[in-house]
Amino acid sequence: MPSNKEIGWSYFDLFNQGRIEEALALLDDSGTWWNTLNRKTTTMQKMKAATRQIAPLVPFKFTLHHALQDGDMVALDLESHAVLPNGKTYNNVYAYIFTIRNGKILHCREHADTKHAAEVLPADAFALDVASYE
Repeated sequence: MPSNKEIGWSYFDLFNQGRIEEALALLDDSGTWWNTLNRKTTTMQKMKAATRQIAPLVPFKFTLHHALQDGDMVALDLESHAVLPNGKTYNNVYAYIFTIRNGKILHCREHADTKHAAEVLPADAFALDVASYE
C-alpha cells in the first residue's frame, strides 16, 4: 500500500496526467476542504463538483517541491502552472495539509496566493471556486 505522502502527491500527479476522475476518487466523500480564499470549509462533494467544472478551464500541471508525513498528516509544498485560454499563465504556490485515512484524503487545508488567483484565473473558474464554499 502506498504511504500517505504518496497518496497525497498522487492526487496532484493524476491531474498532471489528465486523470481527473481518478484524482477525485482519492477524496473521501465524508471529508472536508478548507482554503484561504474565503477561510471557509466545504464538503468534499461540493469540492469534487467544482473541480469537475474548473479543470477544463484551467489545465493545471503541478510540481512537488517538498512533502512531509507525520502519521495520517501530510504536508505538501506545491507549485502549479497552467496556460489559460486567454494566453495568460497561471502560476501559483501552495501548502496543502492533508489528513489521510484508509487510503483517501479525508480533510484538506489549502493555502495559496489568493491575490494571484483572483487576478489571473478566468472569472468563471474563480467564481466556481468561490461558490463551492457557499
